[in-house]
Amino acid sequence: MKYTPLVTFINNLELFIVVVSALTVCTTDLSTGEKHGLTNKNSVNAETGVLVVLTQTTEFGYDCCGFVYEWQFHSTSTGSFDAQVWRPQATDMYLLVGNNTLTSTNPGTEENRTIANGQRIRVNNNDYPGLHSTGGLFVTFQNGGPENIRKLTGITTAIAVSTTLDTSGASVINSDYSIISYYTPSETPQLTGLGTITVYNDDVSIGKVLATITYTDNDQEDIGNLALTLDSATNSGTSYFELVADEIRIKAIPPVNTYNLQMTVEDPCTLSSTGIETIEIINRLPVINNLPDSVSIPEDTADNTLIFTINATDTVTDPLSCAKKGGGTVPFDIAQIPSSTEEYNSAGMNVWKTHTVCRLKRMVVPRLRLALLNRRIAGIQEEQNMVLLALIRARKQHMNQRNARRW
Repeated sequence: MKYTPLVTFINNLELFIVVVSALTVCTTDLSTGEKHGLTNKNSVNAETGVLVVLTQTTEFGYDCCGFVYEWQFHSTSTGSFDAQVWRPQATDMYLLVGNNTLTSTNPGTEENRTIANGQRIRVNNNDYPGLHSTGGLFVTFQNGGPENIRKLTGITTAIAVSTTLDTSGASVINSDYSIISYYTPSETPQLTGLGTITVYNDDVSIGKVLATITYTDNDQEDIGNLALTLDSATNSGTSYFELVADEIRIKAIPPVNTYNLQMTVEDPCTLSSTGIETIEIINRLPVINNLPDSVSIPEDTADNTLIFTINATDTVTDPLSCAKKGGGTVPFDIAQIPSSTEEYNSAGMNVWKTHTVCRLKRMVVPRLRLALLNRRIAGIQEEQNMVLLALIRARKQHMNQRNARRW
């Protein structure tokens, strides 16, 4: 789709309005240029420093976003000239998008020049080809075409890319130049190296770089021109992470959770691909610093006796909770006391470290339970004594009977 110039008058002031269509992406190879043959045109410009912008909408306008990969032309002599792409900016104003220097080595024939990947010109819909020579322009033309072009002369120095050209003083003529431009679709960029990043919750800080996102594009012209965005994230991840250039950084301390960050890379033709970078913030387990394999105590240890002091630390949570796991009904209990701070030496520096202290104590046995236990023990001892007395009597009776038989 081409742009449509609209001319209106407000208080005798002429306004030139350009209505531009939305960006159209090329999906197949296309061409733009002279459609009625090249070698049948034999006129050349006599002036030096000729520049023409081929603003012939029907034949020479580009229709979509892609890359010029080949030029075809007809000339009358050997030499070099510039094949260009111009983009309308405002009334009579054009921006030089790109430039390929072509050399004619076989004049009088249709010559083709392929442009290497990395040197191609990116075109958009509504752009136009152009020609420029600092000397004489020997690409042939023929007057009498259906649409006009803009021609300037006397430009005897090279024109830099991104130059804006004022063509208000150009000659507007209906010449058809012997040149064709072939262009191809842009390729979709790809995100690479996405995966899962695991970070402990004590190793996060604002500004910390968690990952550098990488991406590729077969169009070498897109190097440095791709746009990477962070689109969304689960669990309010965009509140905790941000994209700075190509780096994922922490912008607020994230809680323990899993965050799926959706990333998109897009080229100037709006072709894009999307991927997920996963960030896992996990809790680092607390550490018991001094737990021995065993502790021996006398069997008559009194209730509420401190048996052992456990030192435990955690890099984030303080104080820690203490609890006995397993052990059935063994008469021991664990109690937590307030956090303590101790000083230790690290690399020649005194460092204060907070830790949680848990104390292992002998439990208090309830009095009633203890009385019942003592009574049961006494009963067992009495039963044992009675059994022992019966055994003694039986043995004595057996001895008496054996002695009686002897007599």
